[in-house]
Amino acid sequence: MASITNFNLSEVSKRHLSIAGSTVVLFSLYSLYQRWVNNGSQEIDCPIVPYTNPMVGSTYEYNQDPQGFVEKYRAELGPVFRVRIFGRLQTVVSDSYIREIFFNENFSFSKGLSRRIDIRLLTGMIKGDTEDGALRTIIVKFLTMRMKKYTPRAVHYI
Repeated sequence: MASITNFNLSEVSKRHLSIAGSTVVLFSLYSLYQRWVNNGSQEIDCPIVPYTNPMVGSTYEYNQDPQGFVEKYRAELGPVFRVRIFGRLQTVVSDSYIREIFFNENFSFSKGLSRRIDIRLLTGMIKGDTEDGALRTIIVKFLTMRMKKYTPRAVHYI
């Protein structure tokens, strides 16, 4: 029977093992970090779309057919559910709850959007405009001239 005591690795094999080991350690640390960060948000009584890989979540399934994905899990989990996509836990709101959120005084779509996208930079608005003023300017500048095109779609979804 052969003995493993004289097991010598080449430099390439050692490098590959160190890369693999580092990857496993980083993946484990990332998974622990995600559990720690989302620990407080697990108290929310909202169903979560099942996933197996904490780094990717349901991103691949969502990217294949976003509308089909939302319709599938809306039918399974209800009109409000959570999903891990693009490395974050997101909340999906559908049906009549959309209208409730948009007309809620405590919810500001423009403030939420401005956390991710600089509307002024994209549209060339003046820096001194307030958020509501900038939004009003954007609507007048870009949407008013195409209102006939957008109105039927907007009425359909309201």
